[in-house]
Amino acid sequence: MNTTSSTIQSAIARILGSKRSGIPSSTSSASSASASSASGPLKMPSLSMPSLSMPSLPSFSSSSAGFASAYSSASSASSAEGGSYFLRVIFYVFMYGFIGFLILILVHFTITPVFRFSPGDKGLIGIPGTSDSLVYWNNRVQPPPDDPVPKNKDDSLSGYSFVNKFSFSVDLYVRRLIDTAANKRIILYKADSTDVSGGLTESSGQDLSSHMQQNTSMILYLSDTNNLGLTFFCGASGTPYSIREIKNIPLYTPFRITVVVEDRLFTIYLNGRHVFQRIVPNVITSNSNRGGVQKFYSAPTWANNPSKTIFVQNFQVWPRAIRLSEVQSSLPALASVADFKASPEAGTPSSA
Repeated sequence: MNTTSSTIQSAIARILGSKRSGIPSSTSSASSASASSASGPLKMPSLSMPSLSMPSLPSFSSSSAGFASAYSSASSASSAEGGSYFLRVIFYVFMYGFIGFLILILVHFTITPVFRFSPGDKGLIGIPGTSDSLVYWNNRVQPPPDDPVPKNKDDSLSGYSFVNKFSFSVDLYVRRLIDTAANKRIILYKADSTDVSGGLTESSGQDLSSHMQQNTSMILYLSDTNNLGLTFFCGASGTPYSIREIKNIPLYTPFRITVVVEDRLFTIYLNGRHVFQRIVPNVITSNSNRGGVQKFYSAPTWANNPSKTIFVQNFQVWPRAIRLSEVQSSLPALASVADFKASPEAGTPSSA
């Protein structure tokens, strides 16, 4: 009995063993999982992530330094190129300008005047230079009686003789002539400085021409009408050489008189227009026995009696005979009425 029951148990064990071995692994895994969940909390399997190797980035400091170095090199190259271009431009401008200047000089001296070295010269391009003329009586006031020109030894024209080969111009403003004695209307005169050192004395019984012949070498004056005259007294005897009087000069209107004196002739212009020319038989000389330096003088006091009617401004003097073109283009411009600062006319409360 005991033996039979043992045999039966062994057979059952073999059958159960064979069935367990035939169950798929998934079933067994599930059974294990169920058992595990039943026994405790679910544990997640550990996952291992693959390691990613990131590319290395350059540091900021090294990148900045490289960029600055590259920029500096580019800037240096650009500056060097720009500076070289600028120098080339300057060189070519100078070279072509110099060649053009040489061509202008060649044209000026061989074909036609190009440069204008003094007022009145022909030419298109004015060249600034020092003028050999001086302007006196140009400060908008009337010169004092017997005011000498040139002024003193420091004057650049003081050493010139002014016997011949000289020129002068003067702006005039003439008002009512009846306010001045008809035989005393002197505008200006020229004399040896030693002959009139104390001023030109008034004539005593002589006519104006005879009185001036003894004491002066030239006189610019108005006649007993509104005619303008110019006379030179030449040689030891004071031979007079006069122009034909300019008739009916403007009244109450400024005008300019220019006189050009050469060796044996003198010419007078009114507002740049040729009026008269006188040729003399001999070289123009002074009538002074002393042979001193000639000077120009404004009208003496007695020439403005009873009241002044002739006003002067812009007395310009050249130590040479100027050309017609210089006469017509000389500066300063003609003075205006206001420049003469004329005193009130006799019998009127206001100035002209």
